[in-house]
Amino acid sequence: MKHPSWLILILFFLVPYTYAENPSDEELKNTIQSHFPEIVFEQNTRHAGDLSALLPIHNEGITLPLNRFILGILYNIILDKNPNKHKTARVRYFGKNHSICSEEKAFWEKRDQYAAQALEKVLNRPINTKTTPRIALISSGGGFRAMISFAGFANKLNQFGILDAVHMIGGVSGSTWLIYPWMASKKSFTEFYPEFVERVLNGILGVEAKEFAHNITTFSGSIAEAFLRRLAFHEIPTSIDLYGLMLGLHLFDTKSKKNYAWTSLSSIKPHVTSGTVPLPIGTAIVQHEGQKSDEVEFNPFEVINYGLDAGCPGFGFGRDFYNGKSLSRHPAPALGYLMGICGSAFSQKVKTYIPTIKDFLKPKPFFVPLFDLIEKSCLGESRLFPAFVRNYTRGMNASPDKRARFHAYIDAGIDYDAPMLPTLNPERNIDIIILVESGSNVNWSGSLEVLARVAKANNRPFPHIDYERARSNPFSVFDDGPDSPAPIVFYVPLVKNPSYSEEFDPWPLIYPYQNNFLHMMNFFYTREQYNLLAGLFETAASQMYQNLTQKLLEAIDKKERGIRPQNG
Repeated sequence: MKHPSWLILILFFLVPYTYAENPSDEELKNTIQSHFPEIVFEQNTRHAGDLSALLPIHNEGITLPLNRFILGILYNIILDKNPNKHKTARVRYFGKNHSICSEEKAFWEKRDQYAAQALEKVLNRPINTKTTPRIALISSGGGFRAMISFAGFANKLNQFGILDAVHMIGGVSGSTWLIYPWMASKKSFTEFYPEFVERVLNGILGVEAKEFAHNITTFSGSIAEAFLRRLAFHEIPTSIDLYGLMLGLHLFDTKSKKNYAWTSLSSIKPHVTSGTVPLPIGTAIVQHEGQKSDEVEFNPFEVINYGLDAGCPGFGFGRDFYNGKSLSRHPAPALGYLMGICGSAFSQKVKTYIPTIKDFLKPKPFFVPLFDLIEKSCLGESRLFPAFVRNYTRGMNASPDKRARFHAYIDAGIDYDAPMLPTLNPERNIDIIILVESGSNVNWSGSLEVLARVAKANNRPFPHIDYERARSNPFSVFDDGPDSPAPIVFYVPLVKNPSYSEEFDPWPLIYPYQNNFLHMMNFFYTREQYNLLAGLFETAASQMYQNLTQKLLEAIDKKERGIRPQNG
């Protein structure tokens, strides 16, 4: 596999990489090779401008220059910062019953206890953990629009004390840009949210683009680690790597930024395992040539492909697998990279980054070939590249795609604009679904229709939906009655709410015309715009609060009477 030389230039010359003086270069090299013999080092005396010879690739391994910079990064990311370097990852094949792994089952038991305590305060009555209603708070995609809408809604639920009773928080595309930074921060939502708002207002593009360039240089060691990890293990870097970095550098807190390369699904797993936060789930799809796409979920315990009926441990995602067992032990992809995958429908042209970055990269002569390559080739025009990740079902007889070496992951909003099968998974036993809809198809209640269709196709109980009512009201409740085994569904769309504002009608503002700040390609919001959009969903949450508390009591009654399955 031929890797583009401009990526290697980024690794070598972004800024000097600081690393401890001990151990020696030779000791570092020997330690790395003892664990990963496929990585070969050679003394490189060629000029850095020799792009064609900068990184020779061999059939059975990768040759890297014997360089303190390279050695330091490799040692840091592969050994020192990789807690799972001695673990072998094994694929769990679950067939069509969509069972969850034992670690996730343990989480649900702990979360039931935590949620019961939270609901006792909200409902002012004792709650049995066996009959604690399980709530899934999920959101559609829609770029920053979806992220801010979801953030405002979650903030109001948190103020009411209900966020502590939510069992699962899931998203697609832009809504994952709230979920993963919250989990990576390991802070309460009360502490996280105000800091997150300020980071959002700093902007990713637009007038604050120079801060993005500053972040790149400030955290260049982490950036280099992220790219080198991809190259060292024969992976395929695309613009999604850069896009994920861009998202992570602006939406993560300072600690997560500095630890970007090893802030991953496995790094947030201990925090989630405690049961003090909801199970975070992001979704994407894998497209197969000439076939229907597969919905894939990313949670701290597993990456689950519902089309292939198999999951692999979060720490093993991205490794080389054969017949259900990992053949390599390199680190999992960064959480920012997963945010890039989930939100890949919004990736920008590569060349749009260059004007704001080039003044900060030194020494400048080393970057001239890179700038020329991007500005004069199709690379600069690239917008959406799928993310290529190794197929963990390769060689498994039960897998319908056992021969593929890599899978192409893209934004799930193309087919499923909310987490569908993860929410409907019967072993998660979700009693109340709250769906926040901010996608471009909100005028047709698209996510809700797809969720109902997926439920029917998989024989999952689901209430009857009045779609006209759903797309006309700030919130709607759908419940088939006290004797129905179907979950209760709350639907909260992006629509005008006269109780909030007679003037603010969001629907016309989602189209990408001048001054339409709600279009999905807008990554810069003023404080006034942020508050206007977040406030719309905070108001909806306030309006539905009484209905939600009443439905919580009814859900408890259903579980007590055996209409809905009890927990555990």
